[in-house]
Amino acid sequence: MFTKKLLSTLLLSIALLSASSAYADGCKDIVGSFIGQRGSTPDDAVLDQFTFHEDGTVYWNQSNVLVFPLTTGTSLPEVGTWEIQDDHLVITTIGVAAAPDRNDLNISNYHRDTQEFKIKDCNTLEVLHRVFRAIPLDEDPLTADGTIALDSTLHFDLKRVKVRTSDLDTDFRQPSNKMDRRSRPE
Repeated sequence: MFTKKLLSTLLLSIALLSASSAYADGCKDIVGSFIGQRGSTPDDAVLDQFTFHEDGTVYWNQSNVLVFPLTTGTSLPEVGTWEIQDDHLVITTIGVAAAPDRNDLNISNYHRDTQEFKIKDCNTLEVLHRVFRAIPLDEDPLTADGTIALDSTLHFDLKRVKVRTSDLDTDFRQPSNKMDRRSRPE
């Protein structure tokens, strides 16, 4: 009897350890906010912002959504879900694209974006593959195949946003500051 309980406990422990191998370096918590910059110059730099929630939902925004919306169009922040598949983090988000129309923006299509990340450690995700699909407004964005608008394997890292209490430790009298309290505009 004792041997059966010991064997059962051992097998359960092995199963749990095997399940956790999907996370790099023992990281089991990707809940939180991550940012990463794509592009190498100020003209083409885009900041991707992801927030992963404990319930498996994700929020994604890009810093370029308000760049020239009336001439090139834009998109809105997206929401979706995340899960671990084959040792990688995979997310799918749904959003809309807005295209310029005379002096305003009109919703032109839905888009469904699926992205794959490698979990490098608890504070770093590497973007591996991104596929964005444009879906007509008269089709269901959850099920329609749509048209592939982007299939990218551009790799870049996302880093966890951490609290920086050191930013609050300011002393306006320090010589390294270019502006002290007396010279600040009111």
